[in-house]
Amino acid sequence: MKRLIIILLILFFGEYIFAQSSFSWLRYPSLSPDGKTIAFTYKSDLYTVAATGGTAVQLTNSSAEEWMPVWSHNGRSIAFASDRYGNADIFLVPAGGGIEKQLTFHSADEYPYDFSEDDQQVIFGGVRMDAVNNRQFPSDAQPELYRVSVNGGRVTQLLTVPAEDAKLNGQYIIYHDKKNRENPWRKHQVSAAARDIWLYDTQKDTCRQLTNFGGEDRSPVFTNNGKAICYLSEESGSFNVHRLWLDRPGTSEQLTTFKHYPVRFLSATGNGVLCFGFNGDIYLQAPGAAPEKINIRLTSRIIENTKVVPVADHIKYGVVSPSGKECAFIFRGDVFAAGMEQGTIRQLTHTPGEEADLSFSPDGTKLLYASESSRGWQLCEMDLLRGKATVLLANDQENYQPLYSPDGKEVAYIENRVTLKIYNIASGKSRRIASLFSRKDHDQYFRWSPDSKYLLLQYNQPGAGNQEVGLVAADGSGSVQNITQSGFADEAPQWAMDGKMMIWKSDRNGLRGFSTSSSRQQDVYALPFSGNSFKDAERITKLTPSAAMLADVLLSKNGNKLYYLVKAGAAYQLWITDVFTKTSTMPLSVKAEDCSLQWDTAQQQLFLLADARILQLDTTGKTQHSITINGTMKIDLPAERKAMFSHIWRRTKEAFYTAGYHGADWEAYGRNYEKFLPHIANNFELAEMVSEMLGELNVSHSGATGSNIAEEKEETASLGICYDVSYRGAGVKISEILPNGPLDQEAFGLKPGMFITAIDGEEITADKDLSQYLNHRAGKNTRLRISDGGQQRDIVVTPVTPEAESDLLYKRWVKRNRDEVTRLSNGQLGYVHLYRMNDAAYRNAYSEIMGRYAGCKGIVVDTRFNRGGDLASDLGMMLSGTEVRKNTTDSQVESIEPGFRWTKPSVVIANEANYSDGSCFAFDYQYLHMGKLIGMPVPGSCTFMTGETLSDGNLHWSVPSLGVKSREGYYLENHQTEPDIRVNNAPEEITKGRDQQLEAAIRELMKETAISTL
Repeated sequence: MKRLIIILLILFFGEYIFAQSSFSWLRYPSLSPDGKTIAFTYKSDLYTVAATGGTAVQLTNSSAEEWMPVWSHNGRSIAFASDRYGNADIFLVPAGGGIEKQLTFHSADEYPYDFSEDDQQVIFGGVRMDAVNNRQFPSDAQPELYRVSVNGGRVTQLLTVPAEDAKLNGQYIIYHDKKNRENPWRKHQVSAAARDIWLYDTQKDTCRQLTNFGGEDRSPVFTNNGKAICYLSEESGSFNVHRLWLDRPGTSEQLTTFKHYPVRFLSATGNGVLCFGFNGDIYLQAPGAAPEKINIRLTSRIIENTKVVPVADHIKYGVVSPSGKECAFIFRGDVFAAGMEQGTIRQLTHTPGEEADLSFSPDGTKLLYASESSRGWQLCEMDLLRGKATVLLANDQENYQPLYSPDGKEVAYIENRVTLKIYNIASGKSRRIASLFSRKDHDQYFRWSPDSKYLLLQYNQPGAGNQEVGLVAADGSGSVQNITQSGFADEAPQWAMDGKMMIWKSDRNGLRGFSTSSSRQQDVYALPFSGNSFKDAERITKLTPSAAMLADVLLSKNGNKLYYLVKAGAAYQLWITDVFTKTSTMPLSVKAEDCSLQWDTAQQQLFLLADARILQLDTTGKTQHSITINGTMKIDLPAERKAMFSHIWRRTKEAFYTAGYHGADWEAYGRNYEKFLPHIANNFELAEMVSEMLGELNVSHSGATGSNIAEEKEETASLGICYDVSYRGAGVKISEILPNGPLDQEAFGLKPGMFITAIDGEEITADKDLSQYLNHRAGKNTRLRISDGGQQRDIVVTPVTPEAESDLLYKRWVKRNRDEVTRLSNGQLGYVHLYRMNDAAYRNAYSEIMGRYAGCKGIVVDTRFNRGGDLASDLGMMLSGTEVRKNTTDSQVESIEPGFRWTKPSVVIANEANYSDGSCFAFDYQYLHMGKLIGMPVPGSCTFMTGETLSDGNLHWSVPSLGVKSREGYYLENHQTEPDIRVNNAPEEITKGRDQQLEAAIRELMKETAISTL
């Protein structure tokens, strides 16, 4: 009877308080100043427990994630981070429980670190805006240090340089720096990007680096009554606690000796009692004693384990049955079928793992799909008449992308990502057909011929890099024939005219972006076949009248009409071209994120799948019928999380770019982290745990992200100004108006020093955070009251989004650098910055270098904080030109050759934040001796990652699947590029407006171009 009551309570209330004696994955422990109580996070809520152990008391109870508890010095309050409004804000709660108070409201993530000594302010980190004179790159990965009253109110800046895990003691602030945007849970990295411990003197306004170990030093705390600091360091191989006496810096003392897993979340009392986390548990260590695990019991609520979700977004693998009466698709990892007449849906599978790759049998009575479990991918067959699924092929290999042959006797599929095989249903045996290249799961493309004797496929010739169309016999008797042989990108081949022809897409004649890897337009081509002859390039015909951004393509049964989808902004346009008259019509345009075209077997009905909509069209493109997929499904959240974890671990095991996992015991790490799954409450925590596991690989481009979906998400709009970050009075004091920002209008007559005193009639008071006035105002007309020397007036402005503000700040930073180069070189040197490695960045760089600075003697190419892309080869080509001839008369030079490459001296500035292709370029530039590399060492992250959003549409993860080797044969991952001239931007100098790296680059280039110093 008691059990029945509990079950009824759970069903009614959705949660139930219960006692649990065995639990783990206790995160973010924080020891109270008196050493008697520990606050920590478990399953998204905060708890406190006696330092001697015992039953923990729940402190918060919300659907949000609450973490990073920080004690006030008097032990009465705890500040913490919570994502209740879509980002991390600072909240305050009484240590004994009670009403929680929100202190910050900005839509950027903000994290608590400490309290002021009088407990009247909370010290926190976040990315709002640097001080107006600071020359630091304006990046969302470079947080500043702030303070806010415990009563809420105006936020003021404490330190404008990147500082995390800051702690105060008198006039000093101890913190660790942040140099790039690498996975914060990465281990064993030894590079210039690794964190270091710094000491800031608030009275002298100076920063002093305390640690110089090449790996990670982080999370410092004051101890021994302020005479020493303890911190976490990998100097001993794994993260352990080290101590450093401030009066004799240099050599640290190791206090713990944990192995295999990192020590995390260090806190301490003033007399040296330490508290920290290790592998899901909490430990306490008294001075001179060994660490002791704290035994904790827990009274916890049951977290929501099931959830009903609408079947609407993120629909994948849609395929129409041969009769055109039904459509099958994947949603949230399960197989569904929708009737074309009424749109009613039915769920065909109910598994925690993911299903993919649907294929109807020729008679439409069966449905093939790939199903993933902890053992890998297997091929399954669903009997649609009986609603019963059976396993068609399961073994020790990864098998997916099944495709029925037209005669229904065989199934083509992919084994272990790279091998095309055919399974004979009658014999139950498989044969190998071809070897392919893969970057990620389900990325192969192949199609059966109507007679089931051949397959067309899309493949990469080894070393060539471009895609070609190949043909291979289905009996396995021959090798792949290259049908297209174009050297361009040829893809998505289809059989047409009952196997007498193939059509495909190619960019050989289409417009393309400026950089090699940019997007490009395609045409549709046709190649008729003659008997068994499949290669006759002279007979290739272009079917489309002009190139376009093509999506899907179909050809009518008699070959006279071409149907194709063109991507146009947020919409897809359906075009129909008469192949013989070359006339075209566009009968339909739909807004969708994804769109595809399919025929029924008779090729009399055309089906357009646009997200959750299915349109049935006639051959003229006229809509005959449409349905919108709509329904619900029930999700077992813990089972889904376990399946996603299993997929990530197994996919990394099988597809990591190099053998050995950088020395990590991947099997052991998988077993260890898997045991924490029962203690994970949501995707935020799952992503953090997965990032910890992937961090063991010591590799770039790895980690996971996931979040809770907030019902109300904040967005802090921007007025396009720099504020006086030290001003604490009523109103907002303008320090600078950002060029081209909302307030940069001559009619407004605004100048630095003026005040904004009210927003939409509400006075800006000193006891309210400015972001509270600006949330949800982006794109909306907003009235501002301006005060200028006692005179007041109103203006109406349209604030912009945080992303637009970031762009304004970036352009301001670039202009300051450009102006400095022009000033110091007397206009004889140019400057360009590349934040990304993409087509837009290349176009801008080319325009600047070959246009604005064409007459200059040299160019400074700044790549600091470059986030990567795929441009290194193009950029290297442009900067490495050598003049070979002039186009001239006796009196005038018209141009030089090559005219599209820079043939004069250059220097490149790089730093610890050059990432991915930004790292590749720094290596290339130095390796090819194109010029001097100036700045700080560039960590080795020149690697190609494979990112993937999993079946729930929320959890995203990545890991490198393709490495990059030098000509000498070593991988560039973790190979640091040392600059020719090493220059660090000292924190106290960059805050004053000085960029020492830029100054060094100008000096060097002036020397190389023989420009005299002014």
